[in-house]
Amino acid sequence: MRYFVIGTMIALAGLLVGGGVGSYFTSSKLLKQFQNIPGSPIVLSATYNKEKHLIAYTISNPGTLPIKITEKAFVFTPGKESKEKGYVLSNIPANVTIPPLSVAIVELKLKEGTEKLKVGDLVVATFTYTHPLSQDIYTVVHPFTYGVKEKQQTEKKEEKKEESK
Repeated sequence: MRYFVIGTMIALAGLLVGGGVGSYFTSSKLLKQFQNIPGSPIVLSATYNKEKHLIAYTISNPGTLPIKITEKAFVFTPGKESKEKGYVLSNIPANVTIPPLSVAIVELKLKEGTEKLKVGDLVVATFTYTHPLSQDIYTVVHPFTYGVKEKQQTEKKEEKKEESK
C-alpha cells in the first residue's frame, strides 16, 4: 500500500508540473501570435464642423500593431435640400499613424468653394491604410449622412412626449 501511495503522489506531481510547463509554453506562444494580429480601423463617430467645412472622424485601432492611414478620399452626394452638385475628391494624402489600442481623429476637408452641408447630404469617405506586417493596402469605407440621425432622434423624442401625455 505504501508504494502505491508514493507512486500516486509522484504521478500527480508529474502531471501538475508537466501541465504547468506545457500551459506556460502554449500561452506564451499564443500571446506572441495575438500580439502580431493587426486590427482594422473602426470609425467610431463622424461630426461635421461648419466653420472649418470639414468632417472629423474618430477612428479606433483595436489591434496590437500601429496602423498608418496613407490616403483618404470621398464622394459627395447632395441631399434634397442641397443646391450643390455631387463631386469626388481622391488621393488626398493623410499620413496619420494610429498607435495600437488607441483612438485618433482624422479630418476630411470638403471641397473649397462649396456650400455648407445641408440635411440629407451624403459623404462617403474611404480611408486607405497599411500595417507593418504586410505590403498590402487596405481600405475602410464610412458613409456619413448629415443631419439625418439628429432629425430622427428629435422626432422620436417628440413622439415619446406625445405618447406619455
